[in-house]
Amino acid sequence: MNASGRVAYLAGQASDYGVLQSSTLPTFPGGSESRSKNVDGLEVINRNAAFTGPKSISVGVDGGEQIHLEAKSIFVNSGERPAKTHLDGLESIL
Repeated sequence: MNASGRVAYLAGQASDYGVLQSSTLPTFPGGSESRSKNVDGLEVINRNAAFTGPKSISVGVDGGEQIHLEAKSIFVNSGERPAKTHLDGLESIL
């Protein structure tokens, strides 16, 4: 869904390596996030958070306060690509 955060970061540093960038890369707020606003039942929160349980998180908001959220599914988009895990027996439980 989103470009790798690492690739976007490196592209932003291109001029440090003598590489000229001919166009501006799309960002999550300018691309995928705007499309996500039309999805029923989905809320995008761009804040620091920590899991407090299997289906709950604590999110930092303005003023240093924390809000606690619970949901059936919580998706963490760190901007990285997933990697296959190589654990013996994993395929038997998936």
